[in-house]
Amino acid sequence: MDTDQSTLLWSPEIALRSKKQVLLEDWGTSDQNEAEMKRSNTHLTPVPAFETWTTFKPTFKPHGLTVFYHAHSSPPIPSTAEIYDANEKDSIRGKLGNHAVCRLGDAVVKYSCDPNVLSEAEDLLFLAEKRPELRIPTVFAAWSTTRENEDATYYFMMNFIKGIALSDEKFAELSIYAQDTICSKVSSQLRYLRDLPSEGYYGRPYHQGWLNPPVHLETNSSGSIAVTGPYKTYEEFCAAIYRARQMNRAVGTQGLEWRPKEVENTTELVSIFSGWTHNEPRLTWLDPQIRNIVARQVIANDGSEDWEVFLIDWECFGWYPAWLQGLQVRRRSGIVLVQGTDFTLHRESEIRPMMLKDFDPEPDEERMAGLSKHYWEFY
Repeated sequence: MDTDQSTLLWSPEIALRSKKQVLLEDWGTSDQNEAEMKRSNTHLTPVPAFETWTTFKPTFKPHGLTVFYHAHSSPPIPSTAEIYDANEKDSIRGKLGNHAVCRLGDAVVKYSCDPNVLSEAEDLLFLAEKRPELRIPTVFAAWSTTRENEDATYYFMMNFIKGIALSDEKFAELSIYAQDTICSKVSSQLRYLRDLPSEGYYGRPYHQGWLNPPVHLETNSSGSIAVTGPYKTYEEFCAAIYRARQMNRAVGTQGLEWRPKEVENTTELVSIFSGWTHNEPRLTWLDPQIRNIVARQVIANDGSEDWEVFLIDWECFGWYPAWLQGLQVRRRSGIVLVQGTDFTLHRESEIRPMMLKDFDPEPDEERMAGLSKHYWEFY
């Protein structure tokens, strides 16, 4: 569903707004503490009506169970008690993102009070239909539960992928051939993902926005959970980035006037994003960390070694400017090995280029260096 983008369009008037103007116009108050409280309490408000943020058609069942999707081949939906018990016995939290994750037999359940869990299930089903050769989890079911006087909890169940759930340390322990093969497979999968023709907007599948977008697109100052996006043009997408930066810094930095350095930094960032070529919408995997890869060794009949690679954790997935995937690989795919208080970067000059070898477009190194200078990260 489209949101009103007219107030998001970037203009010199918006760029020159004082911090007090930003607080008044975006947060409705000149009191920074009050604005911060409004921002902090937003996540405590009710989730909007389903039809405003998901294409799932929920089926309401007794005892607070709402089913959004249930494949015919799916195992039965487990009870909340079974899930919590499994989480105590076989939690794999941290391997599939920041939400609770546990294994039940040949299935994995991911759950949270954050409705992004449900959005991720919807996105994976979209990918299964549009990019069937992509190696991703298979969604069995998606549902929510609501207990009396409690917020809803959202769940989705997917298949358990056999293989090595990689970490930086486990990846570094593999042979160089295995490491190179895994990186190459990631690169080819990203190329396949991005070969799907653009649908002409920036947002989630099915022309939807995000309920909990990446922080640099968070322009919701309503005080209630609301959909952010989608954006019809690159200019609108960038305008959201600029406005989100002003809104967050107006609350997060002291004083009611911008410091000269803040004005300078914002001006430089605007110049980086403006005119960045290859900005057409492309499907983007936002978190290409090694820990979000499951690798499985395959031995051919002739004894040769190969590797199958599966990509997991698709939170905040969607159509983004084409340049963003290269930025995310540059920022997220490094291998850091920690020994006590020291750390080393494993094959620093080789891992990222291998993941980008089949990539289109090639990253704009000059602009990426500019973002690094400002410690700017999208996700």
